[in-house]
Amino acid sequence: MDYIKQILAFDDYLMYNQGLSSGQIALWRALMSINNKTRWSEWFTASNQTLETLAGLSRQGINKNRNVLKQLGLIDFQTNGRKATSYHICKLYTSDSVQGSLQEDVRKLSTSNSLQESVQDSLQSSSETVAKKCTTQLRNSGTLYKHKQNININENTNINNHEEDVGVYEFIQSHWEQQPNNLLKGALGPWIREWGPELVLYAVKQAYEYSVDMRWLKSYVDKIFANWKDKSITTLEEAIEAQKAFKATSKKNTGISSYQNKAVRQEKVPEWMNQANGEEEKLSPEEQAELDRQIKDFLEGK
Repeated sequence: MDYIKQILAFDDYLMYNQGLSSGQIALWRALMSINNKTRWSEWFTASNQTLETLAGLSRQGINKNRNVLKQLGLIDFQTNGRKATSYHICKLYTSDSVQGSLQEDVRKLSTSNSLQESVQDSLQSSSETVAKKCTTQLRNSGTLYKHKQNININENTNINNHEEDVGVYEFIQSHWEQQPNNLLKGALGPWIREWGPELVLYAVKQAYEYSVDMRWLKSYVDKIFANWKDKSITTLEEAIEAQKAFKATSKKNTGISSYQNKAVRQEKVPEWMNQANGEEEKLSPEEQAELDRQIKDFLEGK
């Protein structure tokens, strides 16, 4: 398969078929990157963990989007039980078009063998450059997530096993029913680059669970990240375990006999936090002290 021709053909496909979501596009490009590394095997295997890293999707997002790509005739796949899934990328261009293009390039330069080799080397170099660029773009994409369901953080399983693939920005807009303010928008990029989209989304979900107002969301999440740094938390699994420990402490301190199947505790916020929506306002010393106290109580399980 010719990498450049396949990429160009896919771009043409997107121009005339605008129904693909960002998650489906990201998954297709991730599979192309992996297939390129396998020297274009007809069938190749790719683990969910690798695809999650390259495409920025959750496991549920991968399963959903690969089914759509298969239905559209862009890929094929076969599950292998507990082993990595096998994938096949359908060619989007014809062999005649590639051969004709290569011959035209060679004719423009020369008919000598040495110049033909030069053209081939140039094409190979361009292919590798495009592959590296696409891989970098995939890794740096902040949120390629799609739509959402209601949040329910389950401490006994992986976070939100039945939730649709959701991006941080889309989650905030959906659950707070407004777009992130400018301060929060400016923080999302640095957060994701430092912590990764999964941890950022988990921190935001904790803030939503405790009914944090949009205006204080940035400060609240910053405190969560600071707490994670103090505890050397770097993975989603470690963050979930820390939240389990916090809830266990809260249960002990509040005298609750059983946490299972009970509604999540909602923090009571002061009236001054329910002012009209707007940008994050400068707090008075008393207001800042109250906000710090609530965040401290959350982090310490009081």
